[in-house]
Amino acid sequence: MSKSMMSSYYQPFQGEGRKITCIFENPTWLEELLKRPVAGIAGSRLCGLFKVLRHMDCQLSSDFESQLFRHRVCIVNGVRKVYSTSANISDCRYREFVKGNEERLREAVENACIVVCFGDRAEIAMR
Repeated sequence: MSKSMMSSYYQPFQGEGRKITCIFENPTWLEELLKRPVAGIAGSRLCGLFKVLRHMDCQLSSDFESQLFRHRVCIVNGVRKVYSTSANISDCRYREFVKGNEERLREAVENACIVVCFGDRAEIAMR
């Protein structure tokens, strides 16, 4: 993946065949720092999920075996946490998909055979 495509909000599909898109909610500080979505604990858990799916004896694992890896699927962080300027620091609101990435989300969903949303706000962003 080229440097220009790297972002804490988006990882394009890598590979050939059927495409899987994973939509998450908000990038963490680590993802922002690394300019890579789903780093740290979330990335480890996604890898674990894919490992379990690869070793299952089912249609999903056979049809998508080559795609069930974190670095091969399309990953999109769907929303961004925006903190209020009010005195209540814990008060925050979520706005829709980050400006400029709406098209990436739409393309990622339209070109996928499977879309998996991780969280309520991720599902809202996908819709």
